[in-house]
Amino acid sequence: MNAMDARGTHYLQYLQALMDDPLQVARSAANSGTSVVGFVGDEVPVSLIAAAGALPVRLHSVAGKPTARA
Repeated sequence: MNAMDARGTHYLQYLQALMDDPLQVARSAANSGTSVVGFVGDEVPVSLIAAAGALPVRLHSVAGKPTARA
């Protein structure tokens, strides 16, 4: 496998991990002290959240999955 294939495989694994756990980046940011603001819908001014120094995270529902912490 050449270097380009190895990088491509690495990116695919990273994307698969994000698909498996879409809030992984938000949890990591929160654990490192960054404020994280979750929002629903497309009417939220994301630029204001970012300007406040927080990581904006759009929350999506997943049909058919229970919400354990709701």
